[in-house]
Parts: sequence; structure tokens; C-alpha cells
Amino acid sequence: MKGRASTPCGAIWPGGSASGAMHQIVADRHGMARGTSQEIKGFCSASDISIRCHDGTALRAISGDIELNAQLERKLKTFARRIGLELSRARPTVASLILSRQVDCVFDAGAHRGEFAQSLRAGGYAARIVSFEPVLSTFEILKLNAASDGRWVVNNYALGAASGVGSINVAARTEFSSILPTTTYADEYHPGASVVREEKVKIERFDDVYPKLKGSRNFLKVDAQGFEPSVLKGAEAALNDLVGVQLELPCTNLYANSWSFAEGIAFMAAKGFALAQTTPVLFSVEDPQRLVDLDCVFVKSK
Repeated sequence: MKGRASTPCGAIWPGGSASGAMHQIVADRHGMARGTSQEIKGFCSASDISIRCHDGTALRAISGDIELNAQLERKLKTFARRIGLELSRARPTVASLILSRQVDCVFDAGAHRGEFAQSLRAGGYAARIVSFEPVLSTFEILKLNAASDGRWVVNNYALGAASGVGSINVAARTEFSSILPTTTYADEYHPGASVVREEKVKIERFDDVYPKLKGSRNFLKVDAQGFEPSVLKGAEAALNDLVGVQLELPCTNLYANSWSFAEGIAFMAAKGFALAQTTPVLFSVEDPQRLVDLDCVFVKSK
């Protein structure tokens, strides 16, 4: 899901201990109290502490020279709970995985306004990004966001199993737009998922464009609102060359005629990829404890 304005954000506190431990506060973006950074700074001037969202957006930074030892960590957790936050160890991110694999070209299918690319830049990835966004009005915003980045190329078409022209259902909230029809659950889940118009879009096979655009080590992210199986069907050859893939997989389908979470995992395993990371994307409105879909990062199996 693209454009996650309402998703949780985190305060990532890298470094701080002799062992280079990572610390993270997870909270709703709107739930962070005013002055939180000042309160934490007053409580502990820990070394190399920074606060950012899970998408990589920096919020603020704190610096100092106190080691984050076990006793101090417990105090920080207690303090965080008092202001409605939860402190936990930070996890690896897709940006850190991409950097660890020395990726020099990331393909971003279903780029929306460029949120994924921007999160990679915030996470330290500086090499080439190639984005694909079929909805024209959204693409125009994507193009503006990429204009000042000389290593970010944008394309106004969709990826699919076959080249040609298709029709995309443009939703009231454009991040829900899909070539597939929505399910009844999607309409109930969010009014923004309702279709407001259809738009003709160009579709290309990834295998046809990949040889002309690829780097030496390549990563593919697909966020196509249920159309992921078709995108990957048109990427059979490229999958043999990619070092990693990120897919949004459903626990509950918002789009008809797509695959299940289990089918997505099985498909990637058959192609020689192992699941490396997961990140929750959406939770059910009627049951906030239940996951709707999640981003899954895969790497080549050894």
C-alpha cells in the first residue's frame, strides 16, 4: 500500500552502546506528545540518538555521550511507557538489506508518488532507482518528486504479464488504485478504496524493459494492489538475476482474482527466494489486532 500517512511511525535510536545496539520507539505519528524529544533529551543525553519514522523520514536528533547500558535501557522503557510510547530493539530495514547486498539499481513497480524511493534515500541508498507508475495524475506528482534526483528515473506505465493497453480502476485514494477490481471487503474497509473512474494505461513486461535498465546488482519492489502475480509472470527471466524482491502480500484480499499470502510465499520459494523481512502495512478497521496485508522482502536462497 502506497502513501501510508496513517501508519505507525518509529523513533529509531541507532548506536548509543559499546556494542552498537539499536533502540526504537514505536508510536502512532499523531500520538507523539509535543516536546517528547526535549523530555527524552533531558532524561538521557544518549550518544548518537536520532528519531525517525519507519519510512526513513527524520523527525529530530539528540546527541550526547552516555552509554545505553542495560540499566539505562530499562529506565528509558519505563519513561517511554509513561508518555504512551513503547521502546524496543530496532529491526533491519529494506534499505539496510539493499545496502548490505551492494545493490546498484532498484526497480520500483507501483511507485505512487515515490514514497518507497524516498524512504530508500532517507535510509542511505544513493544509487539508481527506476520507478513505474501508471496513473497519470499520480505520475505527475512522482515526476516532480524525482525531478531534483539525477539517479531516479520515472516511467508512466504499468508492468504486467503481457505488453499492451489495459484499464486501471482509479480509487478516491489513489494508493488503492488497481488494474484488478476491489472486493466487497475493500469497499467496507476504507471509503477511499471506492473507484471514481477508469483510466487506460500502457502495460509493459518487466522482462522486456529490464535488460535495458538494469545495473550489476538489482532489486525489485512490487506494490501493484493485487496485480503482483501478473507483474511477476512478466518477470520470469529477470527473477533469475535479481538479488532481492519486495512484495505486498495479503492476509485478507482487498482485490479480486489475486493470490493469497501462502501462494505468494510458495511462488517466491519456487523461484529460489527465501523470506528475509516482513513489515505490517494495514490492520483491520473492525479488529485492529488483525493484519490485512504486509510487505515481504525476499532474498535469493543459498
